[in-house]
Amino acid sequence: TLKQVGVSPDSILQLAIQLGYYRMHKKTAATYETVVLTAFRNGRTGTCRTVCTETVEFCKAMVHGNKKKIDLQNDFKKAAKAHISYVIKASNGKGCDRHMLALRFPLDHLGEGVPGPGISELWSDPLFNQSQSWMLSTSNNSYLLNGCGCFGSVNPLGYGVGYLSASTASYFAIECKNETKDTSSIILARYCIEALEDIHNLFDVMPVTVKEPWVANAK
Repeated sequence: TLKQVGVSPDSILQLAIQLGYYRMHKKTAATYETVVLTAFRNGRTGTCRTVCTETVEFCKAMVHGNKKKIDLQNDFKKAAKAHISYVIKASNGKGCDRHMLALRFPLDHLGEGVPGPGISELWSDPLFNQSQSWMLSTSNNSYLLNGCGCFGSVNPLGYGVGYLSASTASYFAIECKNETKDTSSIILARYCIEALEDIHNLFDVMPVTVKEPWVANAK
């Protein structure tokens, strides 16, 4: 398995999702990954922002580049290392999004004439709002090995991706609110499977068994 090259299974599947999305939509997107804050009293979840310079460079190299295999392997390892570092930081309470969420609510007892955080120019900044519009809402649900591992989308034009990593197989459970030619959970699932295959082949590990995406029609 890819664990033999010192890469976290979570990073492997996250990079497969990133590469699959990039191939499908020709760009990256703001990505939410759930992290747990159980190291803190009453801690629940935090946000890891998955996309970074290294993950983007890996996707571009795989899709557009003509790099040698060893260089692609290095790009992958750099992206995986960067990703897991963000997961660790977010799990240690160093993420920004829960703090931002708290600041967006009006605070009491600020004192007369003191502007509340609700009127900050940050909340109307286009880049900030774009970063809050999670086109990929993802969660590692490997603790649900006997379950479906589903995870809902936040943006109506985006995707929810729950994924599992087991000893003999990996799973993607992908949903979107409206299936169109531009936004399709079925097509994204195929791209994610292809991306995971490419990552395995990149390191010459045992080929994965590919299955066609299973479709569930919500009533």
